[in-house]
Amino acid sequence: LHRLDRGTTGVVLLARGCEAHRELLRRWQAGEVEKTYLALVWGHPRPREGSWLQPVGPDRRDRRRMRVEPEGKAAHTEYRVLATPPHAALVRLYPRTGRTHQLRVHLAWAGHPIVGDDLYGGPRHRGVRDDTLRRALAPPHLLLHAWRMTVPGAPGTPPLTVTAPLPAALALALAALGIDEERLQ
Repeated sequence: LHRLDRGTTGVVLLARGCEAHRELLRRWQAGEVEKTYLALVWGHPRPREGSWLQPVGPDRRDRRRMRVEPEGKAAHTEYRVLATPPHAALVRLYPRTGRTHQLRVHLAWAGHPIVGDDLYGGPRHRGVRDDTLRRALAPPHLLLHAWRMTVPGAPGTPPLTVTAPLPAALALALAALGIDEERLQ
């Protein structure tokens, strides 16, 4: 039904048949599927909750990238900061549209690129001096995780919620920053 950017971890929804695929795709396109991502980002986004509504389009200078582009397609991301240890923040993200690289572009545009994102992230360690913390904040992939998806149930049936466990690199970084996984709830 969808894909994740290379390096993004987490839930991917698949249909087990043509009818299920059509119905799930209809719900997906109608915005009925609730998608929740977690990201470890550089800095501390302010305010702690909000939305980004900046349109996203291709970066004409680098075909691999997208960027905030006034002539681009509408893009809407809601966010909530869960924890703000030194250097980074754990952010819960709710993409309301599904543009290519949307979460990465909105976070980078806001000045808070995702830790480990070599395409949009810029410098790797952002002033981190502690060697253990530097290693934890130099993951093998970007720390963006499709954490939870909820599909509404058919009439008379409960919704389906799927949650993916944290990948090792994100769990290690959170532990090094002193963020308890209970903060995710």
